[in-house]
Amino acid sequence: MKHHFHDHRRNVLELQWFLRANHRLKGGVLINPDGIYGKETTAAVKLFQRQNGMDETGNADYQTWEVLRQNAEFINNEPPNLDFDNIR
Repeated sequence: MKHHFHDHRRNVLELQWFLRANHRLKGGVLINPDGIYGKETTAAVKLFQRQNGMDETGNADYQTWEVLRQNAEFINNEPPNLDFDNIR
């Protein structure tokens, strides 16, 4: 199955939202979700991994996603209604 760039951007936006939720919970890098996995997102992932005792790879692996989701549930917030159709 081939992944489309549009699908990748959706995943990155979701990751960035969870990282923003973590910022409100634990502090650190506050990123603006833009769907681009750049330096800010990598730095936020590394900080999150460090804060949670994981290897600091900067890659959002399965373990990182699971802990991000648990933290987002802890602060009892819903992801914003992101307009995925207008991502460039």
